[in-house]
Amino acid sequence: MNPARATRPSEVRIGLSISLSGMFSRQGRQGLHGLELWVRDTNHAGGLLVPSWGQRVPLHLIVYDDLSRAESAKRNVQQLIAADRVDILFGPYSSGLTMIVAPLAAAAGKLLWNHGGTSDALFRQGWQHLISIASPAGDYFRALPALLESHHPGLRGLSLLHDRRGTFAANVVSGLVESCTEAGILLSPFPFESPLRLASDLVAEALAREPGGLVVVGRYQDDVEVVAACADSLQPPKFVAAVAAGLNAFGTELGSLSEGVVGSSQWEPGRTADPVTGPAPGEFVAAFRKAYGEMPEYPAAQAYALGIILEKCVEKAEDLDDAHLRAAALGLDVTTLFGCFRLDPVTGRQIGHQGLLVQWVAGQKVVLWPPSAGGASLKEFTPSKQDRGDELDSGLTIA
Repeated sequence: MNPARATRPSEVRIGLSISLSGMFSRQGRQGLHGLELWVRDTNHAGGLLVPSWGQRVPLHLIVYDDLSRAESAKRNVQQLIAADRVDILFGPYSSGLTMIVAPLAAAAGKLLWNHGGTSDALFRQGWQHLISIASPAGDYFRALPALLESHHPGLRGLSLLHDRRGTFAANVVSGLVESCTEAGILLSPFPFESPLRLASDLVAEALAREPGGLVVVGRYQDDVEVVAACADSLQPPKFVAAVAAGLNAFGTELGSLSEGVVGSSQWEPGRTADPVTGPAPGEFVAAFRKAYGEMPEYPAAQAYALGIILEKCVEKAEDLDDAHLRAAALGLDVTTLFGCFRLDPVTGRQIGHQGLLVQWVAGQKVVLWPPSAGGASLKEFTPSKQDRGDELDSGLTIA
């Protein structure tokens, strides 16, 4: 709890710096809506129960747009900590922005409730104040070799097109390299600088070396352009995977060109075990659609679920003291609509939650991996040479 508010306040202030404009705006808005919905639901129940106070206290959410920019994110977090004196601080969307603001939270002795940063680098800093809900980036494509082995055992080589800058892409690539090495699958790297120019040339070069399969790890628009270039190839590869394919916008923008593309997703509706605490996935989806007129994606689900985790931590800690809340989080093993939550007690890395591999089939995402979450059969990349679907914001970015 903020030392300046040592007495029992009439409300609990929740602070959030999030991208409502710029390259991360779509994911940022989804994250904001998820957190807003949790605040609304909690307040409808009478507020946040703080056991040592013997009462429920209403939540008040304070939000600033970081414009998807580092300096704005820093300024916002400083404002939330020093001027607004928030009791609880939620992190931004994107690994880069989370890396920027995490030291500010640490210096102020504030926990940073991290719903939007997945870079493995976050957990190598020795920080003791991150509470993270999502699977780390290094796990995004770690299961690809196992998936290929079960469906395409003859595929022994992949082209890997990846953004050479930023920790997120580097961590996704690192996890994939490790698992491919263990499985005996050869990766041929083709690094590029985002935004990618002339995707068709890079794809042609990659397919000339490894014609059977291609993986792209870039920002959203990079991935879209690479997949479109694969579809336009005279001989498209049989297997294509893109980090961005986990988002609904990917299928909407590419339309039939997305058919058969594999992606990574932190969450899909109806694909988690029944929650021990909080609403079921179906209830969350219905409430989100009613409130915002669109389907929730994983940025919304993980933000809402982190609010549920915070509630459980307050229940265990019995107050809002950050040290007490951290101890409670490290001892927590619980399932929400987002899946299992369990932290590594040394690094703070999320080790309970399991990400998914999905594939676009007939305009819908189906879950391929793990088998327990769906286990649909992997299909080949079979794009239909039609016009791309509705164009969306080209600034949409995975991070």
